[in-house]
Order: sequence, then structure tokens, then C-alpha cells
Amino acid sequence: MQRATVMKSTLNKKFRKYYQSGNYRGFYKVENRFLRNSKSKAVIFSNGEESIHTIGMFTEEALGKAFEAIDKYHRKQNAKSTLLT
Repeated sequence: MQRATVMKSTLNKKFRKYYQSGNYRGFYKVENRFLRNSKSKAVIFSNGEESIHTIGMFTEEALGKAFEAIDKYHRKQNAKSTLLT
């Protein structure tokens, strides 16, 4: 239960950061659309070089998945840069 509270707190911080600045770690929301066939939301984020596509039943779910994908992208970028140095 404690882990779920920490995860929720972390996600709340990500939402707050996104809604205050309009971007998350350099990625901006490019598109937000409703998919009629699956009755879900699709969200696309981009930093100008990379695009991240996510789908969720609600916008918040799709945004949460996008934040996780953006965090994963940055972890990969940091791993690459440490390998090159």
C-alpha cells in the first residue's frame, strides 16, 4: 500500500509539472484525439525529434503512460551518453 501511495504521489508531481509548464521534460502534446471504435483517448507527444504515442481509456491514463514513456526515453538517452564518455 505504501508503494502505491509513492507511485501516486510521483504521478501527481508529473501531472503538476506538465499542467504548470505545458510540457513534460521537453516533450509537448502535439495531438489528443478520441478513438471511436475502441472508445479510448490517444495522445501524441513530441520533442521535435522523437514522437511518443499512447492510448488510455481516459486522457489522464494516456498522459500517465506518456510520462512513463518520456521517462524511459530520457533513461535511454542518459545511458547512451554515459557509454560514450
